[in-house]
Amino acid sequence: MRCVYIDWHRRRYCVQVQSHLVIRSKCSVTMFVEVLLFIICLFIFAYSRIKKIHKYWLKKNVPFIKPKNLLLGNTTELLLKGLPLVKYHETIYNELAPHPYGGYFHFIKPVFIARHPDLVKTILIKDFQYFMNRGSSFMDEREPLTLNLFNLGDEKWRNLRTKITPTFTSGKIKIMFNLMKECTEELTNLVDETIKTEQEIEIKELMSRFTTDIISSCVFGLKSNTLKNPDSIFREMGKRIFSTRTNRVTSFLNSIFPWLRRLLNYKMIDPQVNDFFMNLVKDTIQYRETNKVTRNDFLDLLIALRNETNAQLNDTDADKKFEFNDGILTAQCFVFFVAGYETSSGTLTFALFELAKNQQIQNKVRQEIDEVLSQFDDELNYESVQKMIYLDQVINETLRLYPILPFLVRVCSKTYTLPDDDVVIEKGTRVIIPILGLHHDPEYYPNPLQFNPDNFTKEAKQSRPNCTYLPFGEGPRICIGMRFGLLQVKLGLAMLIRNFTFDLSPNLKLPFGFKKYSILTTADEDMLLTCKRRDFE
Repeated sequence: MRCVYIDWHRRRYCVQVQSHLVIRSKCSVTMFVEVLLFIICLFIFAYSRIKKIHKYWLKKNVPFIKPKNLLLGNTTELLLKGLPLVKYHETIYNELAPHPYGGYFHFIKPVFIARHPDLVKTILIKDFQYFMNRGSSFMDEREPLTLNLFNLGDEKWRNLRTKITPTFTSGKIKIMFNLMKECTEELTNLVDETIKTEQEIEIKELMSRFTTDIISSCVFGLKSNTLKNPDSIFREMGKRIFSTRTNRVTSFLNSIFPWLRRLLNYKMIDPQVNDFFMNLVKDTIQYRETNKVTRNDFLDLLIALRNETNAQLNDTDADKKFEFNDGILTAQCFVFFVAGYETSSGTLTFALFELAKNQQIQNKVRQEIDEVLSQFDDELNYESVQKMIYLDQVINETLRLYPILPFLVRVCSKTYTLPDDDVVIEKGTRVIIPILGLHHDPEYYPNPLQFNPDNFTKEAKQSRPNCTYLPFGEGPRICIGMRFGLLQVKLGLAMLIRNFTFDLSPNLKLPFGFKKYSILTTADEDMLLTCKRRDFE
């Protein structure tokens, strides 16, 4: 009797377990089907939504490039085929020819691109109030160094620009000429010493060290000695800003998915870079104010501006109130360093490459330098440099062929209707000015890939429409440091070409390309040139 009971109980228990398994199995199948249906519905919704977005420009009657990928839009060549970022907008510019404007899709985001110079002029100058902002995704209130003139928008930018503009007058920059010249003489001495033992020079690295010395002297009033010491702290900071692969990829992703930064709480500026510049400016200001030291550099001018601005603040002027505190001051010093460091060194590098490649042009530059200096007792000074017109043409042509910033970004701040057209650009739309596309357009520059300084004779410039040459932008947001940057490039080239002859090294890899993820035009190979001391006898 007991055994039967046990057997019966076990059978009943087994039946119960099996029943639970069946129920659980049915629940699992039901849940799997529900999840699968949800995913399918979500996919259908997302697919239909994206396809609707892809009709955005069609509905507006704007010529556009059809997306080549559902999610990547028109970025497939950029992400999948190795197209450098600096060439991306030029490719779009060419695909949209001959239309004066057009649209494309940066992933699933509609972007407007202006091709015709008249429209470019309207956006950058005439109707600037609609396109004042860059819509920078690199600005973050949590990072003081990002609150600089390049990133700021609206009234914050306008107030700051108004305050800082007097700092960059020709007269103020002229005062810094001797600081630049001192660095240029050190460059000449270093090249002279180097060619005694080495047959070739890597120009890209050398020019970065040269501009680092100029920027640290003219902005911070400090001798970085980077020409003599390639491992100086200023050079290290420059490398951390521009050369670290992680930073380049992070910047690239941030330009596409700006919301990722806040979600993942990552910093746009390397903490070491942030601490270095914050402490550097703080300590330098404290030292100068304590010891009553004055020096004719940008930091002095900004300190004076800070004191003057804050003294004028009052509660009755609340709408125009602008506190120029030490954080804002440091951010401007930082952006001056960044802008002057990479842009000028890149221009010097490409100019020397083209002069080495085109010996007749190099000889013509050298001849002009000799003729001008003969009028100034062989002294290279501010006035003599201004007289070198053909050298100006060489620099302008370098910036045409290799604009350091190959495109401009603007964001429409309020709904705008194109002049003489019914096309409406909605608020928040990103607008691209394709600088490299305009610079390489044969309609404006015959044989556009050929280095030809005659593109910038007085007659040639007058024959072209406005806004076909934009290495520094145009309008109210034109690069505020343009005069400073051009002067250091011109002085560096004048000193080098006067004293040395340059040629292409047999070890130089041609044709060179451009760094893939960099938003600046930077060669992806070492720029190797041979160099010989000029015989003045």
